[in-house]
Amino acid sequence: MTAKSNVKLKEPELSPLALDILRLRYLAKDDSGKVQETPGEMFLRAAENIAKADLNYLRGKSDEQKQFAYNHTVKEFYNAMIALDFLPASPILMNAGNNLQQLFSDYVFVLRDSMKNIFGKLTNAAIIQQNGSG
Repeated sequence: MTAKSNVKLKEPELSPLALDILRLRYLAKDDSGKVQETPGEMFLRAAENIAKADLNYLRGKSDEQKQFAYNHTVKEFYNAMIALDFLPASPILMNAGNNLQQLFSDYVFVLRDSMKNIFGKLTNAAIIQQNGSG
């Protein structure tokens, strides 16, 4: 089964300020920094990525059943986001569907009393912060 939805793309009604913020922080960009998607496409990217988790619970189901469930979940998330009834945390909007897949906004580290552990965690924290989480 190919995880691609059949959702009809719509654009949300957003203020000029919201559009500016999306362009600056959330919309996918190419290597030169040029925006490559619309807000509606960003919401669809996030909804499709979130819906892929459902496929883990559909083992033994036919491809048709999996596709139906996947499409249903995509539509539910997408319609909620387009209506602005539900907006996921920033890391989901920024990172869903990219190679990093860093979708959580908060992380907890266990620190041990050693320089190697402390500085290893510091490196991890810097990478996480660089990618929009904390």
